[in-house]
Amino acid sequence: MRIRSTMWVSFFASLSVSVLIVGLLFFVFQKIDQDIKRDRQYNDAINVALHLNNLLLQLLHEENPRVLRQVRDVRASLTKALGRFASADAREEEFLQNILSNNHELGSILRQFVEEQAGPGEASYARRETILASQLMIKVGYITDDIGRLLEVSRDRVASSKQNAVFLFVLFIAVLLVTNGIIFYVSNSSLLEKVSTLQEGTKRIARGDLGYRVPDLGNNEFSQMARCFNDMAGRLEASRFELLRKSDELKRANAALEDRVAQRTLALEQEIATRKVTEERARQANRAKSEFLANMSHEIRTPLNGIMGMVHLARMQSLDRTTLSYLELADASAQHLLGIVNDVLDIAKMEAGKIRLARQAFDLRREFEATLTPLRIAAQGKGVVLDHAVAPDVADHVVGDVGRLRQVLTNLVGNAVKFTGQGRIDVRVDREGAADEAGGQRLRVTIRDTGIGVPADRLERIFESFEQAHTSAHALYGGTGLGLSIAKRLVELMGGDIRAESREGEGSTFAFTIRLEVVAPAPQEPGSAAATAGRPLRILVAEDNPVNRLYIQELLRQLGHQVLLAGTGREALETLAQGGFDLVLMDIRMPEMGGDEATRIIRTSPPDGVPREVPIVALTAYALKDEIDRFMQSGFNAYLTKPVELESLKRMLSTF
Repeated sequence: MRIRSTMWVSFFASLSVSVLIVGLLFFVFQKIDQDIKRDRQYNDAINVALHLNNLLLQLLHEENPRVLRQVRDVRASLTKALGRFASADAREEEFLQNILSNNHELGSILRQFVEEQAGPGEASYARRETILASQLMIKVGYITDDIGRLLEVSRDRVASSKQNAVFLFVLFIAVLLVTNGIIFYVSNSSLLEKVSTLQEGTKRIARGDLGYRVPDLGNNEFSQMARCFNDMAGRLEASRFELLRKSDELKRANAALEDRVAQRTLALEQEIATRKVTEERARQANRAKSEFLANMSHEIRTPLNGIMGMVHLARMQSLDRTTLSYLELADASAQHLLGIVNDVLDIAKMEAGKIRLARQAFDLRREFEATLTPLRIAAQGKGVVLDHAVAPDVADHVVGDVGRLRQVLTNLVGNAVKFTGQGRIDVRVDREGAADEAGGQRLRVTIRDTGIGVPADRLERIFESFEQAHTSAHALYGGTGLGLSIAKRLVELMGGDIRAESREGEGSTFAFTIRLEVVAPAPQEPGSAAATAGRPLRILVAEDNPVNRLYIQELLRQLGHQVLLAGTGREALETLAQGGFDLVLMDIRMPEMGGDEATRIIRTSPPDGVPREVPIVALTAYALKDEIDRFMQSGFNAYLTKPVELESLKRMLSTF
């Protein structure tokens, strides 16, 4: 028999017996309720009868019409209460008939009593009334006794019903216990034993005994569970064999992988060692390149400074126009050569990552005007109009690298002047967007010309190094093709971008953006550079190159200053010991002792008579910012880059 069927049969049997007993209990409780209601009616009737008996006693002692009316009313209430009685068995029926008969006789006697009350009031009538009142009381006593007997019978029936209810309740509990015992027995024999068998199989499987199989548990649900359990154990056993096989394969694969990893690690270590050697060679090459650039800058700028200085001195001394024109051509050629050297050095510094931007406050409008004025003169010489405008909302006083900004403007506007034969060139400066949280202002500079334009197939490569707009541009206009590449990289260093639009034969538009910090204008101090520019100074010039020494000496003398010369750093220290110098112009590279070493001695442990705080300005042909910064750490107050220009020299002297 199926376990489920056994459980259902036990359940329905228990449910049927329980429903039957509950029905009997309901019937018994209903009977008890009816008997209790009947007891309440009997008690009410007894109370009315006793009240009537009290009224009859009162009427017997005094003749009072009011009491007589109460007797009649109470008797009517008693009759009404007796009319609600209902017999439950033969004994109650006999008592009930006696009660109704006595009540009927009570009514007859009460009517006679009322009629006697209405009589003449003689003595015979009085005695008759007394007899009738006594009869009334006797009948009321009979009625009260019979109702009491009914009450006793009803109470006996209630007690019997309660005993029956208790018996049925005990029987109900016994049936439940027996039914549950049967269910427990069935569960224990049909369920718990089989569950224990399955539990034992589970424990055996958990301990790793995958060969264990649960025995047959009969034709029931547990037999299906046992078959499923045995199937699962078989699959687990097969899986374990497969897992062991895979584990062996994995171990072999892991060993092979470890061999490959070891080989690869060895190869990577060799590769890393090779890369370190390569990187070290690259660093050495980079250092050699930087040193080469510094030396080339010095070696090229030093003789170039002498050439330009001598040309400048010759122009100042010559009065012959033909000679002056020759000297101007020589000066222009030297300036052009200097521009090429600067472009090549800038590209090399950018590729080496040596370019660093300076931070200095300047007047934006004044710098634009100063930068574009010589270019405007060159444009006017070709019959081209060069105009520029700065938007009103652009701030005047900003912080940035004014030298690099001037270089970008010179490259872009210079190209526009170079490639524009007629028409005009417009330069416009506008503000782009609102100021950022750090107080920065983004500017857009647009250069628009009506020149020869750029072919469409070359426009995308126009910012590459050594790239020119036309194949014949070098022959017609000259140039190295580095200007736009330098401008693009400088603009990107200043946090902006640059782009170009052009139509061949119609003109070009170059636009770039930069970010500059807005600052308040610096207050002008009384007695500043303008006030002290004319004060004659006693200056020591330490320079080993005789041409450069002669050039600087002549410039300073023409500016009204007293000049003493020294050829080495050691001679400079000896001359300074004489005292009375306002300023020292110190070349960096000199025989015996360089200018940087001599400056460190002056700042740290000066010889006797040499003032520690004397102003020292470096004269250097080094153009790399890193080299200049390294020299400034020696204690220089400022520096001048060769070739020395007269205006730069004047601005420097005005600060001392």
